[in-house]
Amino acid sequence: MTSNSNGRRVAVTGMGFITPIGNDVETVWSNLVEGVSGIGPITHFDTNGFDTKIAGEVKGFNPEDYMDRKTARHIGRYCQFALGASKQALAQSGLVPSEMDPDDVGVIVSSGIGGMEEIEKSHHQAGRRCRDARRGLRGDHHASHDGRVLPDQGHERTE
Repeated sequence: MTSNSNGRRVAVTGMGFITPIGNDVETVWSNLVEGVSGIGPITHFDTNGFDTKIAGEVKGFNPEDYMDRKTARHIGRYCQFALGASKQALAQSGLVPSEMDPDDVGVIVSSGIGGMEEIEKSHHQAGRRCRDARRGLRGDHHASHDGRVLPDQGHERTE
């Protein structure tokens, strides 16, 4: 194995997990050893109209255990998981970042897939913008429920 570390060593000082088989190191390790599956019925959204009814969902995660309510509201769920796991790892490490040289410290965050809610939201917004563009909508018009282009009512534009 070839190494480009320039003689530098790396030490894993802390770990954190937010997963379908547990939300902390001890629970994840125990469930891994016991062969516990994190797969179960989907509860995060209505699965009517979808063929798949099972998934590996994170259960019992409270973002406010790791961040304030305002931060939790403004970041995606996968970012909440990353922040929670990072805070667990930092706590386990016992390191105090403010007392360290930032060039000597690093974090590795891994996600199987993240941001699906954000991807879906962006997809729907892009689709709506494309449909509006095809209909020739401007800022002072909107589409009716049946697809007709109508001028906005009660919003006079002043130049």
